Amino acid sequence: MTMTLPRYTVLVADVEHPGDPDHASEHQVTILHGDQLRAELEGPRNMIPGMDKAPMHGITLWLWAALMRTHAVDQPFQEFLPRLLAFEDATQTAAADVDGLATPADPTQPPVGSGSPSVSPSTSVTSTDGWPVSSPTPTG
Repeated sequence: MTMTLPRYTVLVADVEHPGDPDHASEHQVTILHGDQLRAELEGPRNMIPGMDKAPMHGITLWLWAALMRTHAVDQPFQEFLPRLLAFEDATQTAAADVDGLATPADPTQPPVGSGSPSVSPSTSVTSTDGWPVSSPTPTG
């Protein structure tokens, strides 16, 4: 069985220039289960509802947790927010790039994490407050 982990390309502004894309760095992050757990704990501290009610906030928490884990950032979530300039889902691209041969994604389907009502984060079970409980859904 092959599991596909959520992956994102993230643009983060320097600490000295929050909000300035001219002083930013791009990061590739893979969201691990530990990042999701850290986000689940951090969300209520910042009065952020569960993924089912605020998916963009939830993904932002996942990104912050992954960037903290990899030491790309080292500040509390609220201080990180003005530095996060943009992100895009790279899960399909990463999953399709097998043996160096990228397979195009199905153009009839919205990208995972695009915010489309038909797409939700790749978790199958949520807690009573809407936060994901399980790891990414296995594929293949």
